[in-house]
Amino acid sequence: MHRVTTCAGEVSTKQLLEAFRLLGRVQYFIQYRDRPLTFRRQAGPGFMEAIGDTLALFALNPASLERLGLLFDNSTRFDVNHHHVQLNYLLRVALTMLPSIPYHFALNHWQKAMFDGTISAKTMNIHWSIYRYQYSGIGRPMPSATLDIHGTNHWS
Repeated sequence: MHRVTTCAGEVSTKQLLEAFRLLGRVQYFIQYRDRPLTFRRQAGPGFMEAIGDTLALFALNPASLERLGLLFDNSTRFDVNHHHVQLNYLLRVALTMLPSIPYHFALNHWQKAMFDGTISAKTMNIHWSIYRYQYSGIGRPMPSATLDIHGTNHWS
């Protein structure tokens, strides 16, 4: 048996989302526990994150929240299958998830070019800016030194 605990009094949606992501990671480790140690590592850099995010998306849709008894109190009731509720949920998911796709796409191409030697250490920041602009349309806010490579950090 596995569980995720937290030291929070009032649980927010963000904390619940993170708990489901962690449960996705736990499930990943459970599925691979009988494999040799070499094969227990994740298939790719974001594979385990994708499993956790998928579980969180499934768990936090309005129908699942209603089934778990987390959506309503006694004073509020509405039909979770109504098209407006579903549309609002899908819009929230799109606005949360879609903006990060171009960033991760640019980061993946940049890392691949770094590892295969296409990009040298001296030009890595310039190439990061090029990839970021090419895939996201986001340019540098101001000129910086060639070796400043803080742009690839991902803050959630």
